[in-house]
Amino acid sequence: MREHGRFDMQVEEQVIVLKVYGAWNFETTSRWCHEYKDHIDAIKDKPWARLMDLTLWELTTPDVWELVDQVNQWANANNQQYDVVICPLSIQKQLLARAHQVLTNVEIVFCDNLIEARNWLKDNGL
Repeated sequence: MREHGRFDMQVEEQVIVLKVYGAWNFETTSRWCHEYKDHIDAIKDKPWARLMDLTLWELTTPDVWELVDQVNQWANANNQQYDVVICPLSIQKQLLARAHQVLTNVEIVFCDNLIEARNWLKDNGL
């Protein structure tokens, strides 16, 4: 099946910046999980943060949550310290609350926009 939705991802020092677009299906999520781990391999020797912008995200299919849980468990065990999320819709926050349950070593922060998120990271040494 073809991928639906897309993402942009880059590492900026100890922060992985993820911008999510459209409605994701299993194929997009699978590719993201693989690329996400590859990006983090370069920074996981020290605490790091994920800055995730969901402003243009249109949710996902239900079959992806096991993959998301697996990658979050991996990140939790590989020095993730913060998860800073720009999340405008309450339904997005509800879905993420479920996915964030496995992030037991990670402080999770919801922000209204990119400026607020970047300022929060800067105030916390990233």
